[in-house]
Amino acid sequence: MILTTLGELISLKKYWSEGSPVAGQHFEYAFDDIGNRQSTKAGGDNSGANLRPASYLNNALASVFDQDYKHLAENRRHYNRDPKANETTADKENADILYVDYVEGERARFNSALHRNRCVEALESLGLLSHSWQDFYAHAIRRDGLGGYENSGFPGWTAFSEGIRGTPEQRDRFWPSSYVGEHPKLAEPVYTNSREGQARQVEAILFVARKYDSMLAKWFAKCKSCCNDGSMRTQ
Repeated sequence: MILTTLGELISLKKYWSEGSPVAGQHFEYAFDDIGNRQSTKAGGDNSGANLRPASYLNNALASVFDQDYKHLAENRRHYNRDPKANETTADKENADILYVDYVEGERARFNSALHRNRCVEALESLGLLSHSWQDFYAHAIRRDGLGGYENSGFPGWTAFSEGIRGTPEQRDRFWPSSYVGEHPKLAEPVYTNSREGQARQVEAILFVARKYDSMLAKWFAKCKSCCNDGSMRTQ
């Protein structure tokens, strides 16, 4: 599996235990400079070559972007919380729980789709999860309120670069940031090229790569009927 520096999956190939490629189970994706997916290839022969265009994967993995295009206002999907007057710690805890509930529900949908041989639906679910996992790293603000401001009018953003880390599954040092508020409107709260932004990006790529390894292994085990012409017999 190969990821870009933006965390986009650009190559995924399956091999037998002795190291030879598994025919028909290779995928390649191309993106433009700002992260928009332009093409998908799938299939492959016994040498891992001769992949063909696969339109169904373009549709399935478009869900990575659907989190913003179709679900932008649903803060729980983005590790954000609704701003409130006189907000309490319990309000922040509830926002954190809403994020967990959403992620666990989407994970259950992935497993259910595989159980029902709905392979494209499973990929769509994985795409949504991928976005939500990455949003934790983009939007998590420190619970102790310490740290720098970055691109926000609020402190609490300098964390990963100072050794204060978390994951979508270990969030005890972080809260979902308020949108709009701690998370500025239509702008990311952490500068992409800052020391903090780079540290968060590295952690996001590592976490998502591990999740892709395990969940796509399940997908491959269930969805083996991917043909060289890019079609899928299970759906």
